[in-house]
Amino acid sequence: MFGIYYLTFNPRRHRSHTILHWQPPSSPFISLCCDGSLSLVRHMAGAMSTYHNDCGTWVLGFGRHFGYTSILAAKFGAIHDGLQIAQDKGYRNIKFSMDALQLLHVLSDPHYLTSSPILSLTLDCKALLRST
Repeated sequence: MFGIYYLTFNPRRHRSHTILHWQPPSSPFISLCCDGSLSLVRHMAGAMSTYHNDCGTWVLGFGRHFGYTSILAAKFGAIHDGLQIAQDKGYRNIKFSMDALQLLHVLSDPHYLTSSPILSLTLDCKALLRST
């Protein structure tokens, strides 16, 4: 059984663990799971995405090396590439997930703008989300 462990802290400083299970999307959706990572030793970043259908069957996946960049750029790169590939393959009903809640807030807020070096990547991701 596949489980994602989510660690939470309560006000009394006791740890609690909740097991979250991945579930396939309902039809006609496809699940897109994206992640970006950074090696703290080499400062090299990469990204990966997987796509699953409504039966939970793996449909497609990819990995990409970004080279020297930030973790934020790697995660946005994973989102961008994942959405672009989904669009290129004709998928329009996408259930999107990743492990960076802050990035999801940035993408879902139409008024959020950033002056960071990855502004154009952020705007490209927002445009891809609107077009799916």
